[in-house]
Amino acid sequence: MVVDASVSLFGSVNLDMRSFWLNFEISLFVYGEAFATRLTELQRDYLAQAVFVDADAWRTRTATRRFVENAARLAGPLL
Repeated sequence: MVVDASVSLFGSVNLDMRSFWLNFEISLFVYGEAFATRLTELQRDYLAQAVFVDADAWRTRTATRRFVENAARLAGPLL
């Protein structure tokens, strides 16, 4: 996240109490325009490479794909 082109928050934490207190996630606050500019460029690159998934495509994905996604979701906390 970049705020006012000079403050950046970079890390794995979600902005909710569970993430702050229970999940032991970490983030880095960086105060500086150069880092904020580079992070903004990186965010724009990610958005340019993102693939849009509409609701119909999501509903019609294969059973194998759904199984893999659900297995990954279960294993996620262990990784």
